[in-house]
Amino acid sequence: AKYRIRFQSTNENLLNLYGKIGFAYEKERERMAQFAVGYIRYAERIKETRRKVAEIAIANSGTNPAKLMENLASEYPEVIRLGIVDLTDIKNWLLKPNLKFERIHVKSTTFPTFEKWIQENAVEETSDLGLIWEPVTFIDTVDNESLGYSTVDDFTINDDSHNFFANGFLTGNCGLVKNLALQAYISTEGDENHVREETYELGVDPEGNESDPNVTKVYLNGAFIGTHPDGEQLVYKIRHSRRNRIFDPGVNVAYYPDTKEIRINSDRGRVRRPLIIVKDGCPLLTKDHVERVIKGELQWRDLTRQGIIEYLDTEEEENCYIALTYEDITPEHTHVEISPAAILGICASLIPFPEHNRSDRNVYEAGMAKQSLGIYAANFRLRMDTRAHILHYPQVPIVKTHGIDAIKFNLRPAGQNFVVAVLSYGGYNMEDGLIMNKGSIDRGLGRSTFFRAYVSEERRYPGGQEDKFTIPDETVRGYKDPQVYRHLAEDGIVEPETFIDGKLGEVIIGRTSPPRFLDDQHEFNFGNEQRRETSQAMRFGESGIVDSVVLTETQEGHKLVKVRMRSLRVPELGDKFASRHGQKGVLGNLVSPADMPFTEDGLMPDLIINPHAIPSRMTIGQLIELLAGKLAAATGRFITATPFEGEDADDIARALHAAGYQKHGRDIMYDGRTGQMLETDVFIGIAFYQKLHHLVNDKIHARARGPVQILTRQPTEGRSREGGLKFGEMERDCLIGHGTALVLKERLLDESDKSEALFCEQCGFLAQYNRKLDRMQCPLCRDEVNVSRIIVSYAFKLLLQELMSMGIAPRVKLTEKT
Repeated sequence: AKYRIRFQSTNENLLNLYGKIGFAYEKERERMAQFAVGYIRYAERIKETRRKVAEIAIANSGTNPAKLMENLASEYPEVIRLGIVDLTDIKNWLLKPNLKFERIHVKSTTFPTFEKWIQENAVEETSDLGLIWEPVTFIDTVDNESLGYSTVDDFTINDDSHNFFANGFLTGNCGLVKNLALQAYISTEGDENHVREETYELGVDPEGNESDPNVTKVYLNGAFIGTHPDGEQLVYKIRHSRRNRIFDPGVNVAYYPDTKEIRINSDRGRVRRPLIIVKDGCPLLTKDHVERVIKGELQWRDLTRQGIIEYLDTEEEENCYIALTYEDITPEHTHVEISPAAILGICASLIPFPEHNRSDRNVYEAGMAKQSLGIYAANFRLRMDTRAHILHYPQVPIVKTHGIDAIKFNLRPAGQNFVVAVLSYGGYNMEDGLIMNKGSIDRGLGRSTFFRAYVSEERRYPGGQEDKFTIPDETVRGYKDPQVYRHLAEDGIVEPETFIDGKLGEVIIGRTSPPRFLDDQHEFNFGNEQRRETSQAMRFGESGIVDSVVLTETQEGHKLVKVRMRSLRVPELGDKFASRHGQKGVLGNLVSPADMPFTEDGLMPDLIINPHAIPSRMTIGQLIELLAGKLAAATGRFITATPFEGEDADDIARALHAAGYQKHGRDIMYDGRTGQMLETDVFIGIAFYQKLHHLVNDKIHARARGPVQILTRQPTEGRSREGGLKFGEMERDCLIGHGTALVLKERLLDESDKSEALFCEQCGFLAQYNRKLDRMQCPLCRDEVNVSRIIVSYAFKLLLQELMSMGIAPRVKLTEKT
């Protein structure tokens, strides 16, 4: 099918979208578009001039229309010629340049038509610009190609979402992360033949004409199977048959009255979710059903078999009218939600009071929940995962949701309940900085262990050669300092509970391998084999204790060794923590318990967050959680904070007041450093905080000197390769802006890939040293010419040589020697 695209046409849209829409890959056409945009900007200026003149004319005429016409007629002779007499016509004419006339005089300013303006301003022929600078208003299908419409090609939208038109279709890369809702599931394959036969029984004509506009077309899994005279009646029969188990419960049907189409789906891969059926304004699920489910007399499958609950996919949902709660049901509704919280997935279901937060904060938390530390598996001591984090003392959140119970999060919690004060204290929690109580950390708050597994095997090679686990000796090529092998046992493998320091390059699995090439074996002298050192050392920058060592075999029968290292991670400056409301932050200071603020009862917070984190982010859910956590700790009960169904904030405040606390969660606090009472009350409560696996110990990196890349001779990249710290374009711009030329030279040349290159003083080409003749010479000049040694970046010399490989002869212009 062809598509006709209609575009909106206003000057404002065109100017706003300039630079956003255009021929991104057709630079010539994009350059020519400057004329169109310049013309419209010129028209906008004329319009603005007219508006100002009109304001003056109206002001001078007062409220007398005759006087206004007289003033305008003197300023604009064409008013008389156009026959404008109505005040509305005057305003419309004043605010729009009239393009019917070749020239319209506005005092000394002339406004030419587009063609005239192009002739006066353009240098090249611009009759065939081919540009469309408008947003699409709608797209409809054109069945008849004789109308002359064709697809839109070569049309690009240069915006941040990376959308673009290709052969008439809008495509894009939006980068969304999607999470499946808790009660949703993916459909499986149904019996298509059975569905087809049943639809024929319901009156579908398999011989029907698909192009007949008087009948409804029926499609099964995208394939045309017939027509029916009454689409609404057929859809009703199919749904009724499905609820009576004639059709499979996995079948869904959708009716499109605009195009008179019925689409029946029974294939796999559709997202479906359960809803309670509503009939004549009454939900079919009653209290009696719920009580029987609680007693165990009814199960979920019984409710679906009895036609009380049914699963809908996205297409059928378009034909339904779904109520959020039982109170919202009207006679027009067809279904009601089992729970409004069912729209959320696993991660979002952990958030307490999410309906009180801004949506982006809930999205942030849904992502950060996957990064939180807990006990990821009950058998973690027996597993050999590449990397793993274990939180030492995970706690059950005292403010919880029904989703937490549904996914059994209480059995594997990932976080701890912190006493949190919202207070600016000493400036160490500026922005998203956090202040933590060192006494709480000493008692185990936020402690975790990091595990990393190292794997090595004894491979066998053709010719009977093989690797060998052993302590390398001095005869092995690549032998390191003897100190790095000091922890290895006789079999070349480290002993459990041994401390290994990665900064020293200490080896945990000693191994030697045969030479790579036969040349290395002293002219095929197999008796005197020169082996290579291929030991497994601790990662650079890491240190830890050997937790366990496993010896086993691979599927090929090779000996395999796995060593798991562990290291204790006590919260330190730079570690990342986050609440369940997208409020993430890093530790800015660890304060001694003696210096922490305290309440009248002597209660000290575990964590102090900045009050400025709340207003702009609008995470009111966190404030309610702090109140609810305080109430839960005071009364000894869990507080329900399920989305849309949680306890009311006012009820929590009243209960808190009844428990003897200030109802809004504020307490009088005293400065731990001076003992003086703080000037204002402090909002303090209990919130569930997560320790995230972005730990400063895994990221901290510095280097003075180290390895360089073979090709460019610049420092290697990355912490694991002892790489240098990247000095990018923006950093370079800072030094340029400050005028510190020598610092710039030091960073980008002296400390990077400083080298000497030879250049011919006569032609500027790369020169070379001839060892046989023991002299410098130029490959182009050939004669014995003067050659200069110039300090350049090695990457620059490499660039010259790469250009030379392409047949380009780059030359460097040298200044006179001083």
